[in-house]
This record gives sequence, structure tokens and C-alpha cells, in this order.
Amino acid sequence: MKAIEYLTRAKRLDEQINNKLHQIACLRSMAAKVDASGARAGGGQYPNPDRLQNAVLRIVEAEKALDRDIDRLMEIKMEIGETIAEVRDMNQRTVLEKRYLCFMNGREIAEEMHYTGRWIRHFLAEGIRAVQEILDRKEEGETVRKPLRASEG
Repeated sequence: MKAIEYLTRAKRLDEQINNKLHQIACLRSMAAKVDASGARAGGGQYPNPDRLQNAVLRIVEAEKALDRDIDRLMEIKMEIGETIAEVRDMNQRTVLEKRYLCFMNGREIAEEMHYTGRWIRHFLAEGIRAVQEILDRKEEGETVRKPLRASEG
């Protein structure tokens, strides 16, 4: 896997989570309208409890999916953090963490670290190269199998 794809997985999932949060807010708003309207069945006199119940069930399902995504985001962030921790240069490591775990942009990182944008871009590019080397080493380790000793086979 390419380093940039690996590092941006958390941001993409975070964006999906934010979209789901917005969708859940919309579902809640619609459920409130159903409840406020009395949930009338076909315009009749009696409330239709199924309509409100269905809305609530949709919200519960969406929240469960959101919880799964949040759990997955935490796993991905931990995995990315462990990989970034293997980068030797402290400045590169810090920039990578701020960019790919805290989702800060270059200007914010530069201000916080008291470097110019040019230095931040340099640290970021070198850090991405270092992550690619780490990923390549891990991939090689997975594909190269040690021969079994006679006692293991």
C-alpha cells in the first residue's frame, strides 16, 4: 500500500463519520416532526404509532453503524500512530501525527511548531518517505516466510 493512502484512511473515515452524524441529526429532526404531527395514519383521526416507531428504529440502526465506524476509526488511528512512531526523525514524526491523526493543515502545523510552511512541507515529504519504507519492510516481512525446521514440520 502506498504511504499516502495508508495515512489518509483515518481522515476519510472521519469524514464519513461526520456525514453519518449529520444524517442522524436529520433523522431525529424528521422523527420529531412525525411525533409533533401526531403521526396520523392516512390523515385520519387516530395516531399511527408505527410511523414513529419506524423512525426511531432507523435512528437506532444508524447510531449502531456510527458506533462501529467510530470503533474502526480508533483502530485505524492506533495503527497509523504505531507506524508513525517508527519514524526516526522527531520533526517528521510530529508533523505526520498532526497531519494524519489530528487532521491539521500545513498552516496550522507551521504556526504550532514555529516553522515556515516550507519546512513543514519538507518534514511531511520526508516523513511520508519514511512511512513508505516502514510499510515496505512490513510487507516484505509478511511475504518472506522462514523455512520450517525439521522439528516444526
